[in-house]
Amino acid sequence: MIAMNVEVKEMPELHVAYIRHIGPYHGIPEAFDKLMKWAGPRGLINFPETKFLGVYHDNPEITEEAKLRSSACITVPEDTPVEGEVGKMTIPGGLFAVAHVEINTDFRAGITVTAI
Repeated sequence: MIAMNVEVKEMPELHVAYIRHIGPYHGIPEAFDKLMKWAGPRGLINFPETKFLGVYHDNPEITEEAKLRSSACITVPEDTPVEGEVGKMTIPGGLFAVAHVEINTDFRAGITVTAI
């Protein structure tokens, strides 16, 4: 079950660690799973400070489904070291269409993801 509310809002600059997913957007949960397995042992998941974000880089009405790019992200301190398939980027502040999504499934109960 998914509950979603979309609004345009001013967002601050965010420093995030991410794992990139290429392919249909519905495949991004696997990237979030990998990211959480990386971030958890490093002590980077601290609620409510840590924010989970899904960044969708392409328009699915223009880009072929197999080439869609999305990033599963969590906010991290700017100096957080990353390695392997985990990257780091700065999302500039500004106006964004923001969807607050709450996913409630057996293996993801209680996770809140913000898509920008």
